[in-house]
Order: sequence, then C-alpha cells, then structure tokens
Amino acid sequence: MPLVDMHCHIDLDKNWKPLLTKIVEQDVIVLTVSNRPDYYELGASRLQVSPNIKLGLGFHPQLVDEDFEKFLPQLEALIPGAKFIGEIGLDGSGDHKDYMEFQEEVLSFILRECSSDISQDRVLSLHTRKAEKKTLDILEDHPDTGTPVLHWFTGSLPQAKRALELGAYFSINPKMTKTKKGKELISVVPLNRIFTETDYPFVDVKPWEVHTVEDSIAQIKGVSPQEVNSNILNNFRSLT
Repeated sequence: MPLVDMHCHIDLDKNWKPLLTKIVEQDVIVLTVSNRPDYYELGASRLQVSPNIKLGLGFHPQLVDEDFEKFLPQLEALIPGAKFIGEIGLDGSGDHKDYMEFQEEVLSFILRECSSDISQDRVLSLHTRKAEKKTLDILEDHPDTGTPVLHWFTGSLPQAKRALELGAYFSINPKMTKTKKGKELISVVPLNRIFTETDYPFVDVKPWEVHTVEDSIAQIKGVSPQEVNSNILNNFRSLT
C-alpha cells in the first residue's frame, strides 16, 4: 500500500526533479509544504506532477518579520484555491520569539481567511515550536478553518490531549521516534489521529523511506507495520 509523507519540503532540494521522479515511482503520497506564498506559486508550476503530490500554501513562522504585511494580499488571493495550508504556525524559539506578535497576526489572518471560505475542507500543517499553548489558543478561537495536523510536536502531553480534543492530528517523523517525549506522544495518540512525515530535507530521510517511521510507531504501539500503514492511509483519505 502507498506510504504517506505528510510534511516535507521538496522545493528546498536543488535536485528536486529526480526526487519527484522517485516519489512517483515509489507510489508515495506526499504533502510538500511551502514557506512563503510566492514559493507556493513557484511550486504549483513545477511540483504537482502526480495526483499523489499535494502542495501546501504556507508562510513559515520563522520567515515572518516586520515586512509580513506585503504577503497578505497574496495569501488572501491564494487561500480560496488551496486545499492544503502549510507550513504555518508559531515559533517561540531563539530570536524568532521577538516576532511573535507578527507571527500571531499572520496565523490569525490565515485562519480567518480559511474560515471565511468553507468551499474547501482544508488540511492545515502546523509548526508549534515553543509556542504550543499560543497555537492551540488561536486554533480554538478559529474552529471552522479545517483540520489541524501538528508537525513535529514537542509540547506536553496535556497540550497534546487538548489538541486531540480540538480535532487535531499529529505527523510523526524519524527524529520523534527516538526521543522520550516523542515516544510518549506516539503512545497516547490513537492511530486514527497519526500521520507519518519526514520533514525532508531538515531530516535526512527521503519521502519513500518514511516506512521506517511506520515501523517505529508499530514497535512503540505493539501493532504491525501493516496496521499502522492502513490507519495512516485511512486518515489521509478521510481528510481528502
């Protein structure tokens, strides 16, 4: 059965053409997110070579600064045609926290635009690093925007349970399966709320190698890799 990579950045690989070819050959369903709306438009013209390759409209929180407003008209124009939104969210790490007010404004703007156009049942790939509570608060304030998928979540278990109550899913990457916090998260999140991801190229695992994450999830949960794969495919189909 097909594999699912629910969060990667194909456009950041300078050798993206052979990468796409291998993804199609290996029958991998991929959500390749974008970091800014202009990158999304570029990706739309060259990355969507197969029905299994989905493209996310994003504005990465680490790229949000005092000039963020110039991208809002582009986001407003593109959101109605976008089924997948990402990478979006908040980042409170390092110097990025200095722009938190701007990040919150961007995230709220995107979610408002999504909720004002309900013609799409959207899927949202969200970055939450060191800003989990604020991200969940904003999601709770915008309940009709789509289905959140929390990418590389490192928050607390109570925060994870709150996210589940808000209808969120979690995308699990290879790094998460090797940490105590990641294993705890995998243990408490039911299979019907889990996706696999690579976050390639930030994690050096190609999309067609995401089966290693399925294997790790299966080991942690005490089920077969086939059961993990089946649930992930069902999860994807239920959202799309």
